[in-house]
Amino acid sequence: MKPVQKPLSGILKAWRKFRKKGAQSLTDTVAEAESSPKGSTKYMTPIRFIAVVIFPVVLTLCLGLGAWNGVNLYRQVTAHMASLSSPTKKLIRYQFAVKNKGRAFARDISINIFAPVSDYPMQRLDALSGPNGYEEKTDAISNKTLIYKIDQLASYEARNITINAELTMLPLAPTKVDPKLWLKNERYIEVDSPEVREIAKLFEGLPLERQPKAVFDWLTQHLKPSDYIKEEKGAVWALENKTGDCTEYTFAYVAILRKLGIPAIPLGGFIASRPATVISGVDYHNWALFHDGRRWRLADPLNGVFNQQEEDYVAFRVLSESADGEPLGRSRFSVDDENVVIEMQ
Repeated sequence: MKPVQKPLSGILKAWRKFRKKGAQSLTDTVAEAESSPKGSTKYMTPIRFIAVVIFPVVLTLCLGLGAWNGVNLYRQVTAHMASLSSPTKKLIRYQFAVKNKGRAFARDISINIFAPVSDYPMQRLDALSGPNGYEEKTDAISNKTLIYKIDQLASYEARNITINAELTMLPLAPTKVDPKLWLKNERYIEVDSPEVREIAKLFEGLPLERQPKAVFDWLTQHLKPSDYIKEEKGAVWALENKTGDCTEYTFAYVAILRKLGIPAIPLGGFIASRPATVISGVDYHNWALFHDGRRWRLADPLNGVFNQQEEDYVAFRVLSESADGEPLGRSRFSVDDENVVIEMQ
């Protein structure tokens, strides 16, 4: 009676032989089996062919690909963690053109210009430099305004104002920002509206730690990006119309999270991925921070960025009603003379 070989032991034996002798041994085995008469112990039935030939090859490929993917995943995770724990220095340069379009001299001109937010989650403003003679003002929510005084501008005279900002980006740095202050209903973030309440109900059954990502995914799937919208519309408008630019995406995300009891802050600024970046007015962008119970995290619904690239997002404006009475409010720059115009280049 022929000995009965268990399928698993046969597979393991074939695998060891393949690993030991390599592809040439496998080729010899197949050739020998093909020349053997049907019914002999060496004749390769379809099942045996799969066990001896196909399985070892597939297993080798799977193990190889798995190891490669594992190494790549490990590298990505360790690189991201390193970026969170290591400070990243940024140099930001931006410029404004100021011009008197009137036919007469313009005198005693006051110009307000925004600057990077100082000592805020994920960033610290280390230094500012620009033309001499400006005054700094920081409001209660860390928005910084640079106030320039120009004695006079002749008719059609133009001047440039160039500002350099040095920052340290450190996502895991401690912050004095109190999460409890960022749960309220306010203009454009209509937390108490029926529209926001209905959407928030979709996520109430989820664990708290999963809600921010679930809301993020819902928005990216149900809203379609629009062209630039000059006037702010708010969260309710975005949810009703299922569209919006980065501002409306951010307002909608913040409103839903706040309704779920998750602190969230809408921000405005620039994405600066290089150590030194010259920013332009057309690059201005909005995104959000949310607090997960331990620290602030980043979400950019329009661009599909969630909890990553924190070191590339430089905040220039905290968007809140609290800033509406300040020199700039929600604006980026202003001038107090109707004949003088200012433009971010």
